Amino acid sequence: MQIEGKQKKLDKKLEDLCRDLVFVGFIGLRDPLRKETKEAIKICKKAGMRPILVTGDHLLTAKAVAKELGLKTKKENIIEGKELDERSDEEFQKIVKDIEIYARAEPRHKMRIIKAWQEKGEVVAMTGDGINDAPALKQADIGVALGSGTDVAKEVSDLVFLTDNFNIIVAAVEEGRAIVDNIRKVITYLLSDSFTETILVGVSIIFGWPLPIAAVQILWVNLIEDGLPSLADKSFFQ
Repeated sequence: MQIEGKQKKLDKKLEDLCRDLVFVGFIGLRDPLRKETKEAIKICKKAGMRPILVTGDHLLTAKAVAKELGLKTKKENIIEGKELDERSDEEFQKIVKDIEIYARAEPRHKMRIIKAWQEKGEVVAMTGDGINDAPALKQADIGVALGSGTDVAKEVSDLVFLTDNFNIIVAAVEEGRAIVDNIRKVITYLLSDSFTETILVGVSIIFGWPLPIAAVQILWVNLIEDGLPSLADKSFFQ
């Protein structure tokens, strides 16, 4: 779309020119969602995460985006910033789990939303890119700044992504959970190994029996059984 102009002295006032106009049409601009974002939201839900849309845009805009993402768009699932101001902390605590869309939200509203979820014992992660997002990013348990974000947002965040692709967040969560799960498996494996050796040696000492295994043998067992898991990659445990 190209717009050009030219300065010219008008004989009539602007108010007179704006009368008796004929409607020609609307010009609309749309910033579509990335194709992979909707699928990423589905993965988040399956993983037990609760995606929530907090935006400063108009209610209808927020509702349209949320519908495209597959979020709940019923009346009880949407609230505007001015309505949030009218509710006390106790009232907000009662409905916070039902709200998935926050429209016309200001920085103070974002802080209040995060604190409300934290008071319920939940771990809160937030994505943001602007200066006004900085307080909320710092308040969240995990602040995530996007690649196009301001330096202030990146400074207070725990994670900084080089791109604005939401899928990277999902991949990071999957990788983190895989690491934690693998650590648990390794600990269980090592404890079961050490527990067996402890029982054998302990019982022998208590009853005065000869040791069933020598120190060199224990060292060899630990070297083989504990060394292999350390060399294995994450696919070994999945």
